[in-house]
Amino acid sequence: MTAWMAENAASPVRVLCAPPGFGKTTALVGLLTLVEHRKAYVRMRASDTTERLRERVASAMGFGYTPASFSALLAAIAAAAPCTLALDDVDAAAPETIEEIVALCEEVPHGVSLLCAVKSSAALDLRGLHARGLAALMPQELLAFRTDDVAAMCERLSVPFDSTALGNFFERTEGWPIVCAAAVRNAAKAKASLSHAYERWLQDCLPEFRAFVEHEVEASRKSVRRAFFSATGGDVESLFVLVAAGMFVGRSDRGHAFFRPLRDAIAVSSDGAPAAGGEGPKLEVRLFGRFEVTVEGKRVEWLRRRDGELFRFLALQPDGSATRERLLEVFWPAANAYLARQSLRTSASNIRKALSTVVGLGEVESYFAVGPSLALDFSRVAVDARTFAEHVADGDREVQAGRTAQAIERFRAAEALYTNDLLSDDVPEPAALPQRSMYRTMYAHALRALATLYAGSGAERNAREYAGRADALYPALERTHGEPVA
Repeated sequence: MTAWMAENAASPVRVLCAPPGFGKTTALVGLLTLVEHRKAYVRMRASDTTERLRERVASAMGFGYTPASFSALLAAIAAAAPCTLALDDVDAAAPETIEEIVALCEEVPHGVSLLCAVKSSAALDLRGLHARGLAALMPQELLAFRTDDVAAMCERLSVPFDSTALGNFFERTEGWPIVCAAAVRNAAKAKASLSHAYERWLQDCLPEFRAFVEHEVEASRKSVRRAFFSATGGDVESLFVLVAAGMFVGRSDRGHAFFRPLRDAIAVSSDGAPAAGGEGPKLEVRLFGRFEVTVEGKRVEWLRRRDGELFRFLALQPDGSATRERLLEVFWPAANAYLARQSLRTSASNIRKALSTVVGLGEVESYFAVGPSLALDFSRVAVDARTFAEHVADGDREVQAGRTAQAIERFRAAEALYTNDLLSDDVPEPAALPQRSMYRTMYAHALRALATLYAGSGAERNAREYAGRADALYPALERTHGEPVA
């Protein structure tokens, strides 16, 4: 670690990145002991708002007052230079607080060093700073135990070992520090060798280990908790969520998997994994006609018009997400870069506040996530335009399969959702105009398909009605495309 600090001394932002149990806090405190000038340590908590962040940093730095704004915090830290500020467990903070920490990293004053500890690099979107050499990332490999670390601990605690036992132990623990240290100490307590220290750890220390894992899972966001429970039940896809969250998952030749000690703990546990909580109500997004977001009939009220525009932009994306760079391009193309990023952070925070009034603050993460990208979880967010497109695609498949009644049912379901053009009661952002045309074309296709299906089944009156409605759409389509689209 000392060598890594020296190699990256020119980087004002240095980030320790590893899952729980890798000794990040110990390493962070150890690195601070190497600092000779003014220094401060703050461990983040879930309850830390942006105001609380400024208050705690001011207290740790000894300012004697709490800066009233982010700009005031920057000025206060700059006045304290040279100094080093260590922020531990950054992932635990509220999303809007993490936003402010990211901004602090981006605007760090001259002569100030930031040390941050995170479970996953996804918690802090510092790719731009990395590219410019202004931020350095210490990977978990530098925090993991190596064979010589295990050997040194064995010698210190008088635990007999040989090279074979050392190799087997390292293979089973995968160098996970919390397991390595506990297993060697347990062997020392039993006056046993390293040969069966891992198996003895599984037998003697499993309750404490499970308590550690459960504490970390419970302290995580709800989406991460759901993914953990799903992954322990065999859902491989959920492992990718845990990778992004920095939660007990590594990569091997066979792909992503829980760290071996956790796999073994799950396998020998007789209690089984805790059951995941209920899914809760869905967020319903209406884009046809007047834009509206509701949960069980309760309407989401946006603090600013721009917040709603950004939310509906996400709702129109294929996967419900957009990178910060894309959002800045769409909504603040000509703005000053710093002010644009600040506006985006404000909008993200406002969206969370608006959603929290109808779902509760603790549930917002189940619907809307803030990170390098802003994202909606479509398993919890139902968008009428997406459902409409799915019905049309299902109708086409039923036609191909020769199932007329089922095809009519699907196209009629699509028809029922299309109450008006996309965002017809509002002035949509320019990026939404092509999608308005696309959905109108899909609607015309559904009407024409219904006319054809009814004609083929002998329902001439219905066939004429739908053919007439499809024909009536052609002038609008001609104005959009220059020619009719069936």
